[in-house]
Formats: sequence, C-alpha cells, structure tokens
Amino acid sequence: GDITLPDGGVLKGTVYAGNNGDTSTAKANFSIEVRDGGTTSTNRFVRATTRGDGSYVLTLPAGTYERVKMRDATSGGNCDTVVITAGATTTLNYFDGNNTCQ
Repeated sequence: GDITLPDGGVLKGTVYAGNNGDTSTAKANFSIEVRDGGTTSTNRFVRATTRGDGSYVLTLPAGTYERVKMRDATSGGNCDTVVITAGATTTLNYFDGNNTCQ
C-alpha cells in the first residue's frame, strides 16, 4: 500500500559558548534532543549533535515540539514550544553561557 509521510520543515541553528548575543565561539559536538509528547527524556523524538562549526540542521514533521533540549557535559537548557511549519525553516540559536534560546 501507499505510505503518506507528513510534510516536513527544517529546524536549524548554531550553538554558541558565550552569553546571549555573543557569537564569537561556537560549540562543536553539542547534543540536541527534540522531544514530542512531553518534556522528559522518554519523549525524545530525535537526537543530534552540532557540526564542527556549532551548526545543526534537522528536518522534522510539521508540528509543535514541547521541548528542544540543549545539553552538554556540564549543563542543559530548554527551548520550549518550538513550532515547525511545513515547507519553512525555523532558526533556533542557543547560548550555552546563560542557557538562552533565540
């Protein structure tokens, strides 16, 4: 039979080491978890890591994701209620210095 997949959108951004607005140092190998159906780790939909330049690109089904968890070895920040629109790109940058999503 036919399989119909949901229309997708793109979530992309860069993780930076400094505080909000400080883009001088990007973080490589930084883990990112997209969670669907709740905010706990059991609701993880996908997990990825940033590239050498701190950037990431994920293609996801359109919808609202309860949490995009940014986490490294020392801390973790939450970017809550991230909306992905079909056929569109959503940019979500993260500043690890003060756990800020932008």
